[in-house]
Amino acid sequence: MAHGTIVTGTLGTMQSQKEGTFVVIIRGKQPKHFAKREDAQAYLEKHGEKRYHTVIRINGKQHWKMFERKKDAEDYFDRNSTDVRDGTYREIKKATFGQYIEQWKAIYLIVGTIDENGSLTAKRLKPSTIRPLSFSSHRNITASGPWTCR
Repeated sequence: MAHGTIVTGTLGTMQSQKEGTFVVIIRGKQPKHFAKREDAQAYLEKHGEKRYHTVIRINGKQHWKMFERKKDAEDYFDRNSTDVRDGTYREIKKATFGQYIEQWKAIYLIVGTIDENGSLTAKRLKPSTIRPLSFSSHRNITASGPWTCR
């Protein structure tokens, strides 16, 4: 089950002073002092830079991503929350091309027969069959050095 939301954040801080006043600090601006907390908060929200965080919950785990524009956050959220509902969402993980090849071999180098019910009866490949495939992929692909796949 997937749920999510878009959270708006403001860059800057509001600090309370010993004398009961509040100071708002925003990058690139002079600190501004206020007598009331509400006034300081309103100034921070109006003048501070906005950031938009998307939060998508997948099986109890939260996935956060930050955007500078609200439209970008909404587009990302709409696209990915739909994928989660449809069951087509895949988390992108960084890996080298060699790691990708090893994972691909583990998944797709299956030899077997398909019976009349459409079930695959897998057979383990002999090392003499796998060795040329591994040598060929490593010789042709890793000659250029390690690549990062995204």
